[in-house]
Amino acid sequence: MLLPIRHARRADVAKMIVIAEEGDAPGVDEGYLDFVAAQGRLVVACDGDDDRVVHGFAGGIPVGDAVMVTDLFVAAEQRGSGIGGALLAAVTDGFERRMTCSSDHPAARAAYAAAGLEPCWPVLVLRGHATGGGPPTESGQWRHDRHELVDFYVSLGAAISPDLVLLRSPHVGEPHRVLRMMSEHPEAEVDTLLAALPGGEQVELCVPAPSPLAALLSHRGFEVIDQDLFCATPGVHLVPQLVALHRGLL
Repeated sequence: MLLPIRHARRADVAKMIVIAEEGDAPGVDEGYLDFVAAQGRLVVACDGDDDRVVHGFAGGIPVGDAVMVTDLFVAAEQRGSGIGGALLAAVTDGFERRMTCSSDHPAARAAYAAAGLEPCWPVLVLRGHATGGGPPTESGQWRHDRHELVDFYVSLGAAISPDLVLLRSPHVGEPHRVLRMMSEHPEAEVDTLLAALPGGEQVELCVPAPSPLAALLSHRGFEVIDQDLFCATPGVHLVPQLVALHRGLL
């Protein structure tokens, strides 16, 4: 018997973070969950006898006429029971067009396949080093879509330019992260960024494997430190100008 599904509550946040950590998901915290809930749907699978006991959660936010499944996590002791599929159905209901960046966990892949999301291409997390020696990046107003997402990044302390969202690390040894980049000339954009940061400091980007930026960064000495798989229903494509993204929020 499947567990009941309901909208997430503030009291569920601590347990959702624990479940996400079990799934090796970075960056799932209260602010992130608040954003998903405010922009889309955030649901939990709870105990049938006590709905305060949470066994899994899922999130989804609209992107155009599609839904981006941001999260799908089930507590380890409940995996394989069908909870994942029920959570996924709750956040994708009403959307024929669906997409996500899936983990390689077999249960997750099976749930996405059952919902019509087909594997498309890898999403690569690349890390390398800045070259330094160039002028600082110019700040400016974001000139693309997803302003609500960019505003969320600003709340995290990110710096914004017309085509780039950069979260600088305040800690020595931790990477600066490109959270979003939209560009028709990504090679020039990245070279300008790498020159603007202090030489030798780490830089991290999440890049669609088909993007020419992935090959360029490889030539610049960047290494793949992690990867997911972009899955989508037939006909869903990302615009080619989106060359760096957030794995969960797109």
